[in-house]
Amino acid sequence: MSEFLLELYSEEIPPFLQTSAREELKNLLSKTLQDENIKYKSIFAYSTPTRLTVLIKDIADKVKTPAKEIKGPKVGVLDDILNKFLRAHDVSRKNVFEKENDKGKFYFIKTKQHEIPTRDLLIKSTLNSISSLNWKKSMKWSNNNLLWGRPLRSILAIFNKKCLSFSYGHLKSTDTVISEQGLIVKHKQIRTYNEYKLFLKNNNIILNHEERKKIILHKFKAICATKNFAEIFNYKLLDEVTNIVENPNILIVDFKKNYLEMPSEIIISTLQNHQKIN
Repeated sequence: MSEFLLELYSEEIPPFLQTSAREELKNLLSKTLQDENIKYKSIFAYSTPTRLTVLIKDIADKVKTPAKEIKGPKVGVLDDILNKFLRAHDVSRKNVFEKENDKGKFYFIKTKQHEIPTRDLLIKSTLNSISSLNWKKSMKWSNNNLLWGRPLRSILAIFNKKCLSFSYGHLKSTDTVISEQGLIVKHKQIRTYNEYKLFLKNNNIILNHEERKKIILHKFKAICATKNFAEIFNYKLLDEVTNIVENPNILIVDFKKNYLEMPSEIIISTLQNHQKIN
């Protein structure tokens, strides 16, 4: 059983685009794998402002394709039509049999059960899923024809500890993860999800959005307990802030109390909508 890791690395994606894309990518991959009869144990989706990541665990290395009957042209057609059907399915005339249904008598062939490498089907499923992402807002950049929510810069794809090689638009998949913080850019070739997660952690990037939310909430509650503040949180804003940051930290600031003389609606709107402060 193998592991599949996919990361779509781009310029910063706004929270409302990021969360919808994260869930949609997971659902699209899950459905395409099911359509291709690829079995797996579990699938997870994570995101940061610049990354959409999907991890699929325990995928079979080969997919068994069951034997099935394929209906061909109607009995009595020209040989050229029948031969074209046979060539399309790479079978000989001796493998053809006739069968009647409510629409008449037809030629049929029966395929044998065989195994297909999961790797080949996974490329097809990944490309279908990526290209089917429905961005509410998308953009083009440079001289490329690719449409994406924000400029897509790299595609990390690893299956069974090897790069899953394919092209999407002007990009080729890679097994190298990128970290950009200010002017410092780091690259690292990886083979597993654990290596990927460790690289991000060592560069102060928390991949799991739920983990980032828990960190923020924990720090909020600790401050409220220490300062004797009321625990009144805007959870919609919490979700938004969670998807704006990669490594959350909480700051306590002071301001002149006479600013509180303004109407509370103005204060709340300014803090929450413009400064993203809970």
